[in-house]
Amino acid sequence: MSPVPKIVGGAFNLAGLVAPQKAGQILASIFLTPIPRMPASEWPAELLAESNTTIIEVAGHSVQTWKFGDSKHKVVFCHGWGGCGANSLAILPKLLDAGFEVHAFDGPAHGDGKRRPTNLLEFGEVLTKLVAQHGRFDAAIGHSFGGGAIALALGLGFDVDRAVLIAPMIDSKEATDYFNDMLGLSERLRPHVHEALHQRFADNIDAWDLANWSKRHTTPARIFHDPNDHRVPYDAAVRTAENWENCTITPVADVGHHKILKDPAVIDDIIDFVATATSQR
Repeated sequence: MSPVPKIVGGAFNLAGLVAPQKAGQILASIFLTPIPRMPASEWPAELLAESNTTIIEVAGHSVQTWKFGDSKHKVVFCHGWGGCGANSLAILPKLLDAGFEVHAFDGPAHGDGKRRPTNLLEFGEVLTKLVAQHGRFDAAIGHSFGGGAIALALGLGFDVDRAVLIAPMIDSKEATDYFNDMLGLSERLRPHVHEALHQRFADNIDAWDLANWSKRHTTPARIFHDPNDHRVPYDAAVRTAENWENCTITPVADVGHHKILKDPAVIDDIIDFVATATSQR
């Protein structure tokens, strides 16, 4: 691992001796800013030629979206932190073959968007605006942070027949602790980071722990997660599946946090699961 995070963390530890609250607020903004991030989505020419590209506005900033295929049955893919819409490339052709119209996007502060703080609520706003443009979706598929965004959005009125969460970021405290560990922040400073984040999301503090938030969900759902995922802990996904009515979790060994998106067995299971939504309508 690069020594830069520890150097940055050391500087904040010193600043925190003098102004811990201010240091916590700045660190919260850094936490909410996707660094590093992938470049803007690059689609194969044959896919791009058959897509429709649109721009929507979220929080005063542009978000690029893509529509592939044309069908009354629609699926939206929500990428993870630092990712992009093209993270769907492994599953997209099979969704098209299964008769779905597929929507993807480079989320707020991702792709060509301005580097700035963003959050699950802004990703959820993208989903809401896509529904306004294209109509209701049969299914939503989200990876990592995108899975968390879908879990949050479902509790705020986003409505689909099937939800798929792949290695979802569910527990905000665990995510914040990972960030604190990466920077090597002092025990004295860490509570101020959590406090600053709580203040930013005071109106939606119930969703800080999405595993508990999922108790309100009834949408049939599947979670796919590697029990040894070192980036996003598996235990929060297990708690989510236990709390969420009509949700099951499938452990997928030895794929880690990113390779799971390309796992053939996972992709086939997802296609079978979301296809049941169309067979019942």
